[in-house]
Amino acid sequence: MSVPPEATAAEHPEPRHDVVVAHYHEVGLKGNNRSYFERILASNIRSALRGTGYKAVRVIPGRLLIDLGPDTDSAAVTERMAKVFGLSSFSPG
Repeated sequence: MSVPPEATAAEHPEPRHDVVVAHYHEVGLKGNNRSYFERILASNIRSALRGTGYKAVRVIPGRLLIDLGPDTDSAAVTERMAKVFGLSSFSPG
C-alpha cells in the first residue's frame, strides 16, 4: 500500500535546528589574548545576523554557538555567516 506524499510530509516535518555551531580559524592560536579575539568575532557575528531573528551568540571553548529563535530566517543566517571573516565552518546543531 502506498502512502500519499502529503501524509508523509505531515507526519515527518523537516527537522528544526535551534542552534548553529561555528568554528573559527586562527583566533584559537592567539594565546593570552584569545578571549579578546573571540569577543570581537562574536560581535561581528551579532552584527552580521542583525534582523534575522537569532536569539544569542555564545562563546564556548573552541567554538561559538548561535541560538536561533522560532522565527529565525535560516537562509539569511546561512548567507550572512558565510561572509563573516575568521570562521572556518558552521553548521546547524
